[in-house]
Amino acid sequence: MLRKLQLLAASVVLLASHAAFADSPGEEAAPASPPASGADPLFPHAGHFAGTVASGVPFVGVGEAAYGFTDRFALGAMVGATPNVGGIEGTLGVGLRPRGVVFTSGAWRSSLVAPVLYYPQVSGFGGKMEPWMLVQPTLTLEHSLGPDASVHGGVGLIAAACMDSILTLGKEHDMQGGVWNTATLGASTRLSAHTTLFAEAGIVLQGVVPATDWIGGPAIAFVGVTREL
Repeated sequence: MLRKLQLLAASVVLLASHAAFADSPGEEAAPASPPASGADPLFPHAGHFAGTVASGVPFVGVGEAAYGFTDRFALGAMVGATPNVGGIEGTLGVGLRPRGVVFTSGAWRSSLVAPVLYYPQVSGFGGKMEPWMLVQPTLTLEHSLGPDASVHGGVGLIAAACMDSILTLGKEHDMQGGVWNTATLGASTRLSAHTTLFAEAGIVLQGVVPATDWIGGPAIAFVGVTREL
């Protein structure tokens, strides 16, 4: 699983490097393609910040501050809180959410979104609280319904492991964690010139069946608002 985490991290770095190189000084950049939709919770315009608040499952509350380095690449700093679920105590996760446009064609756009989250305290070996790391890359395909709305679908992965296992390459403990695949559907609509409402729902899978060992159940769902500043 460590190898998979390394490959996922490398893909994010390569995507960021490609976006930065395309807009670097001294290079004749191709004309930027227009966004797939004016309702865009992922990509603030180049040089602009955006703030997002959302709620859902597994995070009861999520906040993000993002910056658009170009119209095709943005990076957000995020924090999310999970509630108590049965015998599992709620916890706080912090991390980064890089995203970049893979391609655009008319009303279609594909993007790679890859949040990386660190959980300082999660119940782990022997019931003690340990830090964990999670990465969730998702490849989306979005279709614009006009200047004020869009719909999208996505497929991706969730990989999670405790930090002791990652740092010791599984030598200090057996590698605790796992890798699951995901499928999502979502939509967004413009509320005003700078504010967008979005919603997304998905499922965590083991192959083609709902995952039974994913903490909090297999459902993923969010609704939130993004405001470009």
